[in-house]
Amino acid sequence: GLAGCMRITDEYDEAYAALEKAEAAASDRGLTLELAQIHYIRGNLHFPLGKIDDCHVEHELSLKYAREAESPEAEARALSGVADAEYLRGRMITAYDHFRQCIELCREHGFGRIEVANIYMLGFTRIYHDTIQNALNDGRAAVEAARKVGHHRAEMLGQVMCVYALVELGELDRARAHSEKAQALVRRLGAWRFEAQNLTWLARIEYEEGRRPEALELLEQALEIGRDTGMAFTGPRILSAIALVTEDPERRRSALEEGEAILRLGAVSHSHFWFYRDAMQASLNVGDLAGVERYAVALEEFIRPEPLPWCEFFIARARGLAAFRQDRRDAETLAELRRLREEAERTGFRTAVPALAAALAEAEAPASVTLP
Repeated sequence: GLAGCMRITDEYDEAYAALEKAEAAASDRGLTLELAQIHYIRGNLHFPLGKIDDCHVEHELSLKYAREAESPEAEARALSGVADAEYLRGRMITAYDHFRQCIELCREHGFGRIEVANIYMLGFTRIYHDTIQNALNDGRAAVEAARKVGHHRAEMLGQVMCVYALVELGELDRARAHSEKAQALVRRLGAWRFEAQNLTWLARIEYEEGRRPEALELLEQALEIGRDTGMAFTGPRILSAIALVTEDPERRRSALEEGEAILRLGAVSHSHFWFYRDAMQASLNVGDLAGVERYAVALEEFIRPEPLPWCEFFIARARGLAAFRQDRRDAETLAELRRLREEAERTGFRTAVPALAAALAEAEAPASVTLP
């Protein structure tokens, strides 16, 4: 119980120590249900720290002990944990399937609080292989369900899910409103790791609205919090966003180098996804087309075990725009840019559309017209 509370407040060392004592006592007495709970919480502690293999091992053990104890409730929690481990590894389709199984088991047995704690993860996994609107619907459902039972952490993450989707959809005012609600819940819970994540989203909104200085200030605040709470969870994403927003070449270079170094040590999958997405765009912005390809290849390699449409779209977008910048404006390149624009509109990647539309407008403009 102590370890579970300490996880919420990011007191990792204390939580690990509490679990060590609990496991020794449970093992001595052959308490399979308690062992399922212990391994579940330890797996959850590994998650934000980017301990990928350890997270997967702990949750698989939790599932094993839950089934030995014949506890559907512990099994539902363990399925959620295995899903978290797959999320950590970037296998979002597999993770989505495990979260769905968990929620179905909860609904079968009436485990409402466990169900509520997992609904938002349907959105956080669905967004990488489905439409943004469907992920937004998951976020809204999570907020509504969490409010009914007073589950503030689930509501906070449901709000963050809504922010994510609404930013992609280009509905920035609505995204800001959800972000403010999430921030109030972060402070109520003292879950400072999520404050760094939330500030990063606020910075994204400022950037999309053309306010670079304000965006950069928020990102520097997020980075400071990230250094205190652990960089594996969202640090690379903060750093790549700084590289995208800053106009200082040295700051851009150092942010990208630090972000890559963290990824090499091990980080949550969304840090890989977002780092490479922003690194590709930052490289495009300054004409570093070799950098675009290097980051595209790295993201391609990361998702090789389970390719994801979200990643494939942004890889193809970066390569298409890089080809256009290299004056490869043949029919094949323009057809690819049109395909990407249509895909962005269909799936909801609205903030990805303007650069594609601008390139196509430039290509289709009369030769005598010079566009700015």
